Amino acid sequence: MNAYKLEATIQPNGTLILQELPFDSGSTVEVIILEQPSSSNSQLPTDRDIADDAYLLGVTGTLTEWASEADDAAYNDL
Repeated sequence: MNAYKLEATIQPNGTLILQELPFDSGSTVEVIILEQPSSSNSQLPTDRDIADDAYLLGVTGTLTEWASEADDAAYNDL
C-alpha cells in the first residue's frame, strides 16, 4: 500500500475537499485524518526531527574534516 501525504483545511461547514489526488476515478482508498499540532506544541519533536537527529548522529563518525569550533557550532545549531 502506498501512502500520500496532503495538507488540507477544514471548511467552515465542516467539509474537507481533497483535489488532484493521484488515483483513478472509482478507486477505493483508505482515509486517515491527523490533526496538525498547534504552534503552542511546536517544541515537541516530530518523527522527522527524531529521524534527522538519528541520521546526523550516524554520519558524524564518517566526517573527516570536522576541525573547527565553527563546525561544532554549526552542528549544535541543527
